Amino acid sequence: MSRSLKRTRDDLDNDSSNTESTVSEPSVEPRRKKRKLTQFDDTTDPSQEYKEQSIDAPDITTTNDKENDPNTDNQSKSTKKTKTKSKSKSKTKGKGKGKGKTRTKKKGKSKQAKESNPEETRKEIERLKWKHRELLSQGYKCIVGVDEAGRGPLAGPVVIAAAYVPINIYIDGITDSKKINEESEREKLYEIIINTKEIKYSVSILDHTIIDEYNILESSLMGMRECVQKLNDKLINDSDSNGYGIDYALADGNRDPRFEYPEGLNYEYIIKGDGNIYCIGAASIIAKVTRDRIMEKYDKKWPEYKFKENKGYPTPFHKQIVIKNGPCMIHRKTFKPVKDWYKLNKPDMFKKVEELKKKRAEERKKKLAEKKKKMEEALDEDEDIDIVKKKKKKKSKKK
Repeated sequence: MSRSLKRTRDDLDNDSSNTESTVSEPSVEPRRKKRKLTQFDDTTDPSQEYKEQSIDAPDITTTNDKENDPNTDNQSKSTKKTKTKSKSKSKTKGKGKGKGKTRTKKKGKSKQAKESNPEETRKEIERLKWKHRELLSQGYKCIVGVDEAGRGPLAGPVVIAAAYVPINIYIDGITDSKKINEESEREKLYEIIINTKEIKYSVSILDHTIIDEYNILESSLMGMRECVQKLNDKLINDSDSNGYGIDYALADGNRDPRFEYPEGLNYEYIIKGDGNIYCIGAASIIAKVTRDRIMEKYDKKWPEYKFKENKGYPTPFHKQIVIKNGPCMIHRKTFKPVKDWYKLNKPDMFKKVEELKKKRAEERKKKLAEKKKKMEEALDEDEDIDIVKKKKKKKSKKK
């Protein structure tokens, strides 16, 4: 009997404890989040890295099981490895967004551009030849491109080239010489162009004295006229060209070159023509390389100015040395800071140059005015002839 009573009492105690636990639990479940377990119970499974636990749950303080269990050591090592991997990944991602990855990609692209498909290069050449084809369809036979190099430098000449490139000649890489960054590539293209028998060209070199006398713009336009005249005579005397002279010229720039020879020559001047028209691109490469080679020769004579590096252009070093040591023989006296140096140190020379420049400008204005008058007179004569013709037609109709 006592045993049965004891059992019933134990059962009652258990029941009461169960009812108390059910009453103490709230009706709504507490908000749960994932918490990483650093220590484990007897009841917990050490293979689980994460366990759902309530925010209000007490911290686990038992460490004996963790210390004794070999699985926990392996687990902690694996978690450390995953942490280091994730950190290294995040670092590499950060680097990739910056300079490292983007540079490698760009290098890959540049190689692909250099080793581009023959179809793509052919398409680009065809794009550059569109104007040539258009003019051929209009009946023109000999179309040349004209361009200059060296309008901006403080020293050395301005070089102008004219080039006749037949429509069936395809040389990959011909474009505006300024777009070709590598000097070796430009030199290579130059050698291919001048050694291609079908391509005919001429070069004009106007030195610093002509530039100071006539100004750089007029000097470059004079060079264009001279170049076209030279090439035209060359083509007429050449047996390969069948005696055809130039009948259309395409010049780079935004100023009228005022071509006078051959008489009645049709021409156009095109902004950024060197990057959009094939024959102008060929002329720009010839002019640029010719001038660069001249400046390299001058560098041997005046090494202190570093003409081989700057090609006479107004780099900070070049300007500083001109101000400090003064100009050399090939410096342009009408370009700053060379002009300022002459004004301070050699005022007589400065005055002479300025007077000569003004004189040439006045002469040029007179010539242009005379040319304009002649053109107007010729137009008036044509109008008079048209009026006379119209009157004759009216009389014949009345009869």
